[in-house]
Amino acid sequence: MSELSAKNQISSENLVEEEQEDSSIILSDDAKRSVVDSLSPMTMLVKQRYESAKRTRAPQEAIWSKAYRNFRGLPGSDGTFIDSEKSKAFIKITKTKVMAGYGQILDIIFSDEKLPIEISATPEPLGVADVVHVNLQDPVGQQEAPPDPFQQKEESLVGYGGDGNDLSPGETLADRAGAFFKRILPGAKFKEGQGQTPADLTLRPAEVSASKMNRRLHDQLIEGEANTAIRQSTFEMCLLGTGVLKGPFSYNKEFPRWAEDGAYIPVNEDIPKLEHVSVWDFYIDPDSRALKDADWAIQRRKLSRSQMLDLKGRVGVRDSAVDNCVDAGANYVEESFEHSLDDNNFSEGMNRWEVLDYWGNVDKKLLEDLDVKLPIPEGKDEVQVNIWVCEDQLIKVIVNPFTPKRLPYLVCPFEFNPYNPWGVGIPENMEDTQALMNGFIRLAVDNAVISGSLMMEVDDALMVPGQNYKVKAGKFFHKNSGTGQRAIETIKVANTAPQNIQMFDTARRLADEATGIPSFSHGMTGVQGVGRTAGGISMLLNAASLSTKTVIKNADDFWFAPIGKHFYAWNMQFKFDKDLLGDLSIHAKGTINLMMKEVKTQKLTQLAMGVSQTPGAAWINWKEWTSEYSTSLGLGNRLLNNPEQAQLQAMLIQMTQQGQAPKGMDGQAMQGGGPALPGQEGFTGTPQEQGGQPPPQGQEQF
Repeated sequence: MSELSAKNQISSENLVEEEQEDSSIILSDDAKRSVVDSLSPMTMLVKQRYESAKRTRAPQEAIWSKAYRNFRGLPGSDGTFIDSEKSKAFIKITKTKVMAGYGQILDIIFSDEKLPIEISATPEPLGVADVVHVNLQDPVGQQEAPPDPFQQKEESLVGYGGDGNDLSPGETLADRAGAFFKRILPGAKFKEGQGQTPADLTLRPAEVSASKMNRRLHDQLIEGEANTAIRQSTFEMCLLGTGVLKGPFSYNKEFPRWAEDGAYIPVNEDIPKLEHVSVWDFYIDPDSRALKDADWAIQRRKLSRSQMLDLKGRVGVRDSAVDNCVDAGANYVEESFEHSLDDNNFSEGMNRWEVLDYWGNVDKKLLEDLDVKLPIPEGKDEVQVNIWVCEDQLIKVIVNPFTPKRLPYLVCPFEFNPYNPWGVGIPENMEDTQALMNGFIRLAVDNAVISGSLMMEVDDALMVPGQNYKVKAGKFFHKNSGTGQRAIETIKVANTAPQNIQMFDTARRLADEATGIPSFSHGMTGVQGVGRTAGGISMLLNAASLSTKTVIKNADDFWFAPIGKHFYAWNMQFKFDKDLLGDLSIHAKGTINLMMKEVKTQKLTQLAMGVSQTPGAAWINWKEWTSEYSTSLGLGNRLLNNPEQAQLQAMLIQMTQQGQAPKGMDGQAMQGGGPALPGQEGFTGTPQEQGGQPPPQGQEQF
């Protein structure tokens, strides 16, 4: 939500409370200590829940720490080496697998020009007609006055429940859903169903509204730099098994603009923005198995002095509490896992503040007992709030501003764990095989050092005393005369390195099985067996892609579909537009559509080839087929003519094939042999420039 600045009113007698339109509360700066003490139960509630989540998450932190060490190739403190080991080699196959999986996922997510999120109309839109048409020769219905298909049906839904956009007295769905088309065709009378004549203009209200929302959504994702946040969360998802996104929150962005005289006049606008939240800083209700079941979630923030002071003046922030925290000094204490993450392991003192950002339910009675005046809904025993706590100071408390209410976090697992809110990552899946590879390569190296070195057995009784036994090229050793025995014997140690290397390769293949990421997919050469042929590699890649598709489906369900819904809700709440209500039950389609584009293109091609020379061709809506085919290729509908242009083009092509002089729309023969056709010099594709009549007023391409 947008953080509006507000001035606190000062009162020397009691706590002054100011209720904002966005259901937030600002606490006055001059609150007495007794008031602060009265707020301590809320502070303690947040701290108790944080400590509970931290204790419950401790075993998971151990898994994450080991995964990070294996990724970095750092030896652990759990007795990784034995006393007889000389080599300390750590073969970072875990890093290779993580980066390969990360690259494959990004290649799918960002393979198109936009994120794999699509707002589309539902198969049966609620509250409006699916398909409507208007007769362009009689758009206002002078000959007849058919019923308006945009009139409210028996089943009506506007936006989503609780959005505050219910129909006002006297307002109909025709006023909302039909507003977009009625601005294009003022006074037009629409009929339900597909148009049957060339003069009928067919429209799909829900699809047009969804298309407009889709364009706005992707523009906001680009402006809000969602790609960066998604990349960071995707990496943690591959490495630690879970990726966390937060938002969308309102962010005031400055757009650079220059006036004609060169003066810099920037434009500021509120846009929705996603944020990456490190899984190390995210704590969830320990009694839940997924975020949707959680009553609360806490984000642990690490703020500098400047960041603390920047909180002052924001909605719901108590400025005096911020000053108290800053004056008391930094209070941040590193957790045990942070020491393993710090490569420097050196600190002169942490000049940071720990702030707990709590989102979740609070007992209504607790708020009432604290004399905090919040807009609590009637009949509710709990209220969903956002609370910020630093030490014993309550920095911020507001009612959850989102409509509908939700926790502003999106948690996606790499591999779904049905009994744990945390997912399973690549390093965890190959933990044992990584240990095996390290063990076998160390054995091979230690054995190679011994078997490849020169070792000798010397009989001192047979040697001339006082000699230096250091071995070098051309060295002579002097032995006593009169004996036939050898004074120096070499000792040969059996070379077992090949067997250890063979076991290393076996462990590496097991790592491929454990992770579902084959070694040849990230550059390994010397592949044997079925992978030696192109067909075999294709078969292996298709089998390996099944695990990647599972991860992508998780991202679709836990990230991209909710992102589409939350961005739609944000626009309805903070940038309401009636044109976006054409489809009254908009849903999001995610990455699975992106992966199906190639299959869809092939099926459309097969359909056209199968029926084009048969009587079944008459049953195909070729206009819709062309639109779907162009969309599946990622070209959109910009290359397609509108009905008037398509009719003119078909007429010109037919006349040219018959050797006739093309005629204009007025029936007069065109001069100079007719207009230029596609591919010919001078062709513009505009009917007006080709001697035709302009399309009826208001007709546009959709």
